[in-house]
Amino acid sequence: MPYNVIPQLERIRLATRLSTTLLFFHSTPWLKDTWCSDDVFFQGIDFKMPQYLPDLNEPYVDVALKDAHAPVPRTSTLQRGNFAPNPFLFGLGVMLLEVSFEAPLRSLQQPVDIHTGQEDRNTEFFRAKRVSKSASRPLGDRYTKIVRKCLSCDFGEGDDLNEIPLQEAVNCSVVHELDLLEKKLYEFSILMNESCILRGYQEEGLTPADRPCRVARVRLPERE
Repeated sequence: MPYNVIPQLERIRLATRLSTTLLFFHSTPWLKDTWCSDDVFFQGIDFKMPQYLPDLNEPYVDVALKDAHAPVPRTSTLQRGNFAPNPFLFGLGVMLLEVSFEAPLRSLQQPVDIHTGQEDRNTEFFRAKRVSKSASRPLGDRYTKIVRKCLSCDFGEGDDLNEIPLQEAVNCSVVHELDLLEKKLYEFSILMNESCILRGYQEEGLTPADRPCRVARVRLPERE
């Protein structure tokens, strides 16, 4: 997928939705053992044709209905016993990285990620940790801090997502922080749009009187 196809604001919105989804579904049959970007899809999406990108506010969790004892195939190599304390939060951290770079984590792999000469269950962990060090480039330091917390389950409340304290910590340090980022980017986009409109008027040589009036709410002084 071409880099910077999805605007920053839309990527932050998607990251917020994914984080909220984890808190809602981690203890349900919709998510088993762990999850990755293969479990999330957008109806009718075609990243090869960015002009037709759908609304990214509505991701879906893709779950195959199979025999309860049948193994569930996943692209993620994450398994129990590796360096990631919580597979669900690690999976979220990986997806947040993929949202940031607009690319699958595997496509960002380098030889240094393979410590034993061949891929094993820890390769994805090393790859994610290395990539997270440069995640501030696309979406900023605040976003990178959120990603690293997810990868290492660094919330100070243990690593069991079934426990209420960890859920509250994730909601505060991940969902709430992403929501704040989304609001700030939205406000910034409005200011940028207004600036572009103003510049357009200036280039056309219009005076302030020629521009449409902007209605503002003003608090009137109280009568004495």
